[in-house]
Amino acid sequence: MNIRQLAAAAALVIGASSSAEAGLISNGGFDTGSFSGWAHSFDATPGDNFVNCNSPNVSPSCAAWLGNSSGLGTLSQSFATAIGASYNVEFFLTAFNGSRGADDNEFHVDFGGTRIFDQTNVPAPATNVPSGPLFVFTQHDIPVTATSLATTLTFYERDLPGFLFLDSVDVTLVASAPLTTAIAEPASLGLLAGGFIGWSLLGRRRRASSKGL
Repeated sequence: MNIRQLAAAAALVIGASSSAEAGLISNGGFDTGSFSGWAHSFDATPGDNFVNCNSPNVSPSCAAWLGNSSGLGTLSQSFATAIGASYNVEFFLTAFNGSRGADDNEFHVDFGGTRIFDQTNVPAPATNVPSGPLFVFTQHDIPVTATSLATTLTFYERDLPGFLFLDSVDVTLVASAPLTTAIAEPASLGLLAGGFIGWSLLGRRRRASSKGL
């Protein structure tokens, strides 16, 4: 790795650090009132997946109500990362079944194509009822390491009797990728040494020729 490559790597890490201070996820709290900033693939059933900003039971602001009933729905977002850097994936999750039956749901999370969270039948706390207080969310913090310069965070969800609530999604930088200095291989060192020896011999021959004249 030459000096230019090292400088470029350092600039990438510094840039990733600066952007991570404010978080890498756009609209992670769904406070726009929509899924803006997110790519999604949901079933066509009306009311299965939406953002609700009018339910005092969930939070003072907004949350994603996820209830795909036909297969797994997906919600994803891509962002720049530094190879080898450590990040923290954070999200708040809970379930609500109301009077529509027992837990029958699943929720999975992939970071860069690697499964980092996998849960079937996320429990709905007994207090999560329409007339109750604020719903009880569980905070999840998952350490991950980036393996590419662009990473996609993907949520997979299904909830047949009710909804899964997702809120406050973020990805933050924990530790920058270590900078490594390339060490020349033995073969390269041999070629370099051979070059010096060759130039030395050539210089001696030129001096000898000059004396002969």
